[in-house]
Amino acid sequence: MKTSRVLPVLLVGLSLSTLAHAQGPAPVPKEDPLESGTVGLEIGLRTGFALPFGQIADRAPDISEYVTGQVPFWLDAGYRIIPELYVGGYAQYGIGITKNCPSGISCSANDVRLGINVQYHPTPLQVTDPWIGLGFGYEVFNLSQSTTRGESADASAKGWEFANFQTGVDFRASPNFRIGPFVSFSLDQTATISQGSLSSSDFDKALHMWLFFGLRGAFVVGG
Repeated sequence: MKTSRVLPVLLVGLSLSTLAHAQGPAPVPKEDPLESGTVGLEIGLRTGFALPFGQIADRAPDISEYVTGQVPFWLDAGYRIIPELYVGGYAQYGIGITKNCPSGISCSANDVRLGINVQYHPTPLQVTDPWIGLGFGYEVFNLSQSTTRGESADASAKGWEFANFQTGVDFRASPNFRIGPFVSFSLDQTATISQGSLSSSDFDKALHMWLFFGLRGAFVVGG
């Protein structure tokens, strides 16, 4: 009697075991491609155009009297600590578009900026990811004039970039690469003015600003 009760149970168990082996191991779920490329070393490059506002020193002509603007080549290098947070540094070399250059004189300008910044990405796993950022650093703005006779005059304005407000939108072109527009507004103040071998920090300070807009691409290594 007991044997007749146990036998059906054994047969059912044997059938289930055979069916499980026939189906093979359970498939491993594939990783969502949007979840990769969100943590790790991040390298970015930006370019576009920047408009100047304000003065190098109080009662000095506006920067816009010397340059129409600049074309920046802006390198970002840092780390995505978590998908939502980027921390890193930036280095920029901007080619100035000069104006009001005296007749017979060649003029050029450039703007060098170095600093650190952070970015917050609220939706890093989405195809479209708007973000905001904040940075600060150091700026060197250079002006140069030269004549056909080989005479030249150079001037530099160096100082702190108190704040660099940034925003943009990233579009995920691939799991590790994103690209999109950005806007940045920097608030700067000259601390030292140099001309040739002469340098001075004894002058009335003033604020000047740069409004950047353009395109940013970034690649996350790892994740």
